[in-house]
Amino acid sequence: MKKNNIKKISTKSKNINNIFISFIIIFLIIIVLIYIVPNKNKSVNINFQDENGMTIIMHAFINENGKLDKNDIKNLLIQNRNKIDYNIQDKNGMTIIMHALINENGKLDKNDIKNLLIQNRNKIDYNITDNNNRTLLMFAASYGDKDIIEEIVKYGNGIDKTDNNGQTALHLAAKYNKLDSVKELIRLNANPNIKDNYSLTPIDIAEFEGYEDIYEFLNNIN
Repeated sequence: MKKNNIKKISTKSKNINNIFISFIIIFLIIIVLIYIVPNKNKSVNINFQDENGMTIIMHAFINENGKLDKNDIKNLLIQNRNKIDYNIQDKNGMTIIMHALINENGKLDKNDIKNLLIQNRNKIDYNITDNNNRTLLMFAASYGDKDIIEEIVKYGNGIDKTDNNGQTALHLAAKYNKLDSVKELIRLNANPNIKDNYSLTPIDIAEFEGYEDIYEFLNNIN
């Protein structure tokens, strides 16, 4: 009699354990169906902006922690080429292209940046300005590549447009000692006689900074 009772109790315990295990399995399946499966196919919002208005691509160009190399950034651009909004501005009014032109950590070479412009020219607002009213052309002039300057001038960004300091792209090219930029801008008919808010022309800046090559070049065209 006791043996039968023990068997019944044992069987009952096994049944309870089986029910409990089944419940756990069902619960886990529900969790997977509700939370994991739907999110598995969700892609990252490449245009999401943080509290500073920065997107993932902008952070990639700045690359504060140095973990991304050139190929990482190129792959990020290729994988998301149909999703990236190139005209989103951060809190400083800077776009992805502006960050690329600054190229703070030298992660992209000039050909990479040229290709970025050429491949996405129909998606880029060439007349957009940052909070200092600086244009893409001004950033390009500061960068110093004549092909990039020519590409941007071709599609917008008035060559003699001024920023909040009254400076043109030519002023900035002189300021940052970019002789190639100065030569290209003059070739594209930039006006060398415009004075900024401090009554300085580009040649005045070159003279003040001691940039002899730029000073001599600008002096010879006047």
